[in-house]
Amino acid sequence: MLSRPHRVRGARVCELPGSGAAVLDGELSKKMSTLEHMASQQRIEKLKVFLGADPDDAFTRYALALEYRGIGESERAAETLLDLIARDPAYVPAYHQLGQIFGALKKTGQAQDIYQRGIAAAAQGDAHAQKEMQDELDELDHE
Repeated sequence: MLSRPHRVRGARVCELPGSGAAVLDGELSKKMSTLEHMASQQRIEKLKVFLGADPDDAFTRYALALEYRGIGESERAAETLLDLIARDPAYVPAYHQLGQIFGALKKTGQAQDIYQRGIAAAAQGDAHAQKEMQDELDELDHE
C-alpha cells in the first residue's frame, strides 16, 4: 500500500512502504524520465565507441542491447542480440534476453526458436540459464 501522497518540489510523491522507493507524478516525473533517457543515450554512445574498438566484445554488445531495450527500442535490441549470437553462439544470456524480447513483441515462433537454441547452448554448462529458458519456453507453449 502506498503512503499518503505529499508534495515535493511541486510533484506528488507516494512512498512505497519498506522499500525506500517512491512513485512520482507531475513535472518532476517527466524530468526524471528525460534525464534517464539522456543517461541511456550517453551510455549507448559510449558502448558504440567500445564496439568500434573491439567489435567482437560480446559483453559490450550485450550491454548495448540492454540499453536499447531499456529505452523501448526492442527491435533494435533484438537486432543487436541477433548479431551477438551470430558472432558468439555460446553467449547464453543473449538467447534469454532475445527470447524475452520476441515474447514481448508477440513473435512467439521466433521466441520459441531462440529459447530452444539457448537451451542447447546452455547445456554446455549453465544449468540455471537452461532451466530459466525452459520455464519461459513452457509458458509460451501454454499461451
